Amino acid sequence: MYSKPEKRFLVWSLATIIAVYVLILVGGIVRSTGSGMGCPDWPQCFGSWVPPASESELPADYAQQLTQKRLAKNQRFYAMLDKLGIPHDELSTEHTAAGEDIYFNPVKAWIEYLNRVVGVLIGIFIFLTLIFSIRLFRTHRRVTWLCLFTFLLVCFQGWLGSIVVSTNLFPGLITIHMLLALAIVLLLIYARLLVRGRREALKIRSEKTLKAIRIVTLVLMVITLLQIVLGTQVREMIDRIAEAYGYEFRDSWVARTGAVMNIHRDLAIAVLAVGFWGTLLVRRTFERESRLRQIFMGAFLLILLQILSGVILSRYSLYPAMQPVHLLVSCVIVGLHFYFVYGIFNKKISSTDRDS
Repeated sequence: MYSKPEKRFLVWSLATIIAVYVLILVGGIVRSTGSGMGCPDWPQCFGSWVPPASESELPADYAQQLTQKRLAKNQRFYAMLDKLGIPHDELSTEHTAAGEDIYFNPVKAWIEYLNRVVGVLIGIFIFLTLIFSIRLFRTHRRVTWLCLFTFLLVCFQGWLGSIVVSTNLFPGLITIHMLLALAIVLLLIYARLLVRGRREALKIRSEKTLKAIRIVTLVLMVITLLQIVLGTQVREMIDRIAEAYGYEFRDSWVARTGAVMNIHRDLAIAVLAVGFWGTLLVRRTFERESRLRQIFMGAFLLILLQILSGVILSRYSLYPAMQPVHLLVSCVIVGLHFYFVYGIFNKKISSTDRDS
C-alpha cells in the first residue's frame, strides 16, 4: 500500500510525463508547419504577451527593432561561450544578422505561441511534482533530488529555447533542445518508478535468456536514441534545402539529403531487426500476463508504426501531419524501453517464477 503523499506523487508525476509528451508532439507540429520563428522574440511574441491579430498592430519598423534585440542577446550568449572556452565561430558567423528575414504570419505566430504556453504549463507541472516530492524526502530522498534536478533542467531548457529563437533556429541547438526534452521525460519516469518501487514477480518461464534480453534492450535504446538524433539532423537539413529552393519542389527535398538520410533508413532496419529479435526472446521468456512483456510488445508495435510513418514521410513529400507523429512515437518508444530496462534490472525474481 502507498501512503497518501506517495499516491499524490504517482498520480501527478504520471500526468506530468503525459504532458511532456504532449509538448513534444506540439513541438513536432511547430517544426512540421515551419512555425519555429513564428514568434521571433522570446518570451514575448512580436513584443506582446499575446500575438497581434494583424501586422497593422505592429510598428512600421518592428523587424528592425526585433533584430537589434536578438543581436544583442546573441552577443551576450557568445560572450558567455567565450568565458566557458566553447568555440562558436560557425554559430556567430552564420547568425551575425539573425532576424533579417523577420515577418509576421498570424497562423505561425499562434502555433509557436501555443507551443510556448504548453511549455510554461509543463514548467508548472514539474514544479508541482517537485513540491510533492519534497513530502517524500524522508523515505525517497533520491526522488526529491531527481525532481529538483529535473526542474532545473526545465529552466535551462526554457532558456535554451530562447537562444534557439534568437539564433534563428541554429541546427545544433535544435538537436540539443530535443534531447533535453527526452532526458526530462526519462528522469520523470525514473523518479516515478522509484516511488512505485514494488518488486513484483517477473513472471518468467526461464531465467536463461534474461541476460540476452537485457543486452538486446539496451542496444535497442541506444540505436533508437541515435535514430532520434539523426532524424533531427535530417529535419534540419531539409529546412536548409527548402529555404534554398524557395520552399518549392517539395517532392525532391528528401532525395537531396544524401548520406544522412541513407544512414537514417539503414538504422531503421537495424532497429526493426533488433526489436524483432528481442520480441522473440521476450515471448519465449515471459508469461503472457507479465507487465514487462506487455510493455516490450507495445514498444515493438510502435516501432512498426514508426517505420510506417517514416515510409509515408519519404514517399509522400514529407507529409506534414505525419511529422509530429513520427517524432512522438520515437520518444514514446524510448520511454517504454527505459521502463522495461528498469524492470528487468531491478525487479527480483520471486519464488513463483519458474525456471524451465
